[in-house]
Amino acid sequence: MAQIDLKRERRQGFTLLETIGVLAVIAVLAALLLPRIFEAMDRARINQVVVGCHTIKTAVLQHYANYGEIASVKGVSVPLSALGHFDHVLLAEGLIDKPFAVLVGDRTSTNTTIRVLAATDGATAYDLDGDGHDDTTHGQYLVEAVIAGVNRSDAIAINEALDGAAEFLGANPGGNDNRGRVIYKMPHPKTSADVRIYLTHR
Repeated sequence: MAQIDLKRERRQGFTLLETIGVLAVIAVLAALLLPRIFEAMDRARINQVVVGCHTIKTAVLQHYANYGEIASVKGVSVPLSALGHFDHVLLAEGLIDKPFAVLVGDRTSTNTTIRVLAATDGATAYDLDGDGHDDTTHGQYLVEAVIAGVNRSDAIAINEALDGAAEFLGANPGGNDNRGRVIYKMPHPKTSADVRIYLTHR
């Protein structure tokens, strides 16, 4: 009986060959799955930008419906200089649950924000239909999201998600995009830039 128990005890462990085989299988699975996991994480970051912009746009339209104008805080007209962080106004009015924040770009920058601008200002021009003309001048105010310090690959992904791949290919031969809802200037692939995203104008 004692000999049988010793044999059973010896069979409980793994041999070196079995251990190496298990580790090899784990290494192969990790090599196959890790790239897909990182791709899924990248897609999730870009989708979060898209969802965040849609959420803010809905809140801005509700703000306009409630008060009849964009440049106001709870119905009281204010100068544009007070609307550099318009998401804080929307938060105070209970139209959003938290300030605008994204998982791309320079997450420490205070330049990532929602802002209200004069629609007639040439610097705010958005060529939404690609005909070479500003499509926002017939409104009084323009609302845009600004994401600071975005790298080129994320800027391209945001642009493709909001404007489509065809718009990107036609508008961005040199690293800049100046038409559609997403605008940025990035002449060098290794640089980063602020990405401006059109939300609405009224």
